[in-house]
Amino acid sequence: MLSSTRIGLLLAALVLVQAITSWTIRDIRPTRGILPDLPQSAALDGLAFGDRQFLFRYLALNLQNAGDNGGRVTPLRNYDYGVVVEWLRLLESLDLDSHWPVAMANGYFGQTQKIEDVEPIIRFMQSHVARQPERKWPWLNNGVHLARHRLRDDWVALDVAVQVASYDYATMNSASLQVPMLVLDDLGQYGRAGRDMALLGARRGADFRSEDQLWMEDFIALMAARSGSEAAPPSP
Repeated sequence: MLSSTRIGLLLAALVLVQAITSWTIRDIRPTRGILPDLPQSAALDGLAFGDRQFLFRYLALNLQNAGDNGGRVTPLRNYDYGVVVEWLRLLESLDLDSHWPVAMANGYFGQTQKIEDVEPIIRFMQSHVARQPERKWPWLNNGVHLARHRLRDDWVALDVAVQVASYDYATMNSASLQVPMLVLDDLGQYGRAGRDMALLGARRGADFRSEDQLWMEDFIALMAARSGSEAAPPSP
């Protein structure tokens, strides 16, 4: 049986070894990824245990909290946006009806400090909305905002705006249908802006309020006056 003296010496030796080890490895940092690996599609049913909605919510929460654990907070600019979009598409495949993937794309990942990563997010939003446009077209108005004010690329904004206007559901307001013409105006494409506004007026003008109709007429006249100084279209 060990005496109390020997036990004390043993404990002191253990503390000394622990202190030396801690000092030796003090600069070593574990390698931790930001986003977990995507599960294989064949494994999804097994992971879901028969409840794909539960798996959707579990993985969505993991993606939302990725990078913010273990005492660290990861800036959005450090994410691999190719992997981010893959995760968003996986979640979309689990629950297409949910607005969560496109909301997360717009309101969270779309706010990255690395501006060039905004475009893949916009493109995801476009493809997501295209699968259920009647329910989700309003999200593309946010996509136009991201393109114009974060990416600062009006040609991308025009592509998104044209997609919005192409749906033309009876429930859509005049402003959403007019956005492509406003972007064309900013791009200096005055002739096209005026022509497209006139086509919209002929097609849907009767559905709009009288003040909207008057504004459209003024816009068409303004574009006609500006068309003499129209910017050259971009090179193909």
